[in-house]
Amino acid sequence: DTPKKLGVPAAGMIFNFGLCAFSVYALLTGQSYADNVAKFMVGFFGLNGVVFAVAPSVGAGAWGITGDDKVEFLMKNFGFFITSWAVLGGAVMKGEDAAKAIGYSFVPCLLGLIDGNLISKSVDKFGMAKNPQYFWAVVQIAIIAATLLQ
Repeated sequence: DTPKKLGVPAAGMIFNFGLCAFSVYALLTGQSYADNVAKFMVGFFGLNGVVFAVAPSVGAGAWGITGDDKVEFLMKNFGFFITSWAVLGGAVMKGEDAAKAIGYSFVPCLLGLIDGNLISKSVDKFGMAKNPQYFWAVVQIAIIAATLLQ
């Protein structure tokens, strides 16, 4: 099976599946504890996202995953992605206007592009084309400006 070939332990996948299934059940059926579940999930994904983005090998190791530079690159970018989701969810739960919540959620995405191009230089390391990186950075800056500077 693919996860086993990639060194992804089953325990983490089973835990994550169970946690997400429980959360979906609580939220979609309107359980009395649904608000707390939503807050926990935003915090859980936000914490994992920040750890993955800042220290990808540590974050991956916490889930039992080890690997080479490509795995670390993947975990780092996954961290920026799930942090973005957590920011969006957290902003909406705090009552932020939807447009502003979207703008806030693009900040971690932009930070991921900045990291890949200027800090960790993974774009150069893996021979990625820079023009698409710049294009998406401009798009994200435009979205952030349009939604947060109104």
